[in-house]
Amino acid sequence: MSKPGSSTHVSHEGDSVVVAVYGELDIVTAPAVWDEIMGAMGENPHRLVIDLAETTAMDLTGLGVIVSAHSRYPDAVIIRSPSDRVRMILKISGLEPFLTVASGDDPSGPDDLSS
Repeated sequence: MSKPGSSTHVSHEGDSVVVAVYGELDIVTAPAVWDEIMGAMGENPHRLVIDLAETTAMDLTGLGVIVSAHSRYPDAVIIRSPSDRVRMILKISGLEPFLTVASGDDPSGPDDLSS
């Protein structure tokens, strides 16, 4: 990524590929995050976990990356541990009912975003 303080990290957890986003997911960083997601899905994992625990900010372009990943792989994409700021964006956007969100290291089931 070309933005100081923003990065991604790809790892494997069982049959899942995890793309962790650190810092901002915005118009500057979104293309690199998308490339990481597409590379991860090229491995044909059972699940793609997009870990947003350390994501400090997200604009509409970043939200578009999440929506595009979910649209392309609706049964595989799980959003893990969105930061408070990202949780708010998901709620305000009205997209949270359409996404699978999990807490912590367990990407197996949805999380209740209403808290």
